[in-house]
Amino acid sequence: MGWKSLVTLEAGKEQNVTLVPLSEGGCGYKIVNPENPDEYYVVENRQNTKWDLRIGQSSEKDRHHGMLVTHIDYSSYMWTTNQVNTNPDHQRLTLIPADGELYSSIYPVSENDWEYYFESMAGDPYPGAKEVNELSGDKAFVYTASRRMGQPITDIEEHEDGTVTFVFCKSITDHIPEIAEDGMLKIDGRNVSTHCAEIYNASGMKVAQTGVTPSTVELQPGIYIIRTKNGTQKIAIK
Repeated sequence: MGWKSLVTLEAGKEQNVTLVPLSEGGCGYKIVNPENPDEYYVVENRQNTKWDLRIGQSSEKDRHHGMLVTHIDYSSYMWTTNQVNTNPDHQRLTLIPADGELYSSIYPVSENDWEYYFESMAGDPYPGAKEVNELSGDKAFVYTASRRMGQPITDIEEHEDGTVTFVFCKSITDHIPEIAEDGMLKIDGRNVSTHCAEIYNASGMKVAQTGVTPSTVELQPGIYIIRTKNGTQKIAIK
């Protein structure tokens, strides 16, 4: 709305970011989709202080605080014609909830419904009630061709002083351990043998996922990112 400027984070540049609560003078940050400058995320820290004292008020209001991520796909036509969120398949201004659930206040009818609504809101901030500490991969979606923002927000942590910290575009090492904490992780030519892992291409699109039983996948030449509970590594397939 123009009442406070956003700080734009540079795509691909690793940064350690500290969010001061908005109600305490902090600022919001902007993460722009490289494929569309009018599509971006706004990241801000909302705590139960000052004008936000009653934010998400409920019987468990002490959990309704943290980092909020708002996804905006701006179109002057959609804004001036009041069609911002009229298409459920293309919401142009909406939260990206940490727990993956957006439960609207239009749904509750009974007392139990309202309690569920408030519990759902506790899962919207990061890390929030579900202790979600990253926004990346298929959860960080955009509407352009890649379908992925490709600018991971990781290591999200909320502190006792009300600040929230995270790492933006965390650097990924080329080193791949022979054995990961959760099992085998080996490379033989184009074949990657692993389990309990998600494999993404350089655009952030998931191309494979392995289960508890070790399995081998063949990858075409390119750069890939492998995520396991032991961490994230980058590999190059030639």
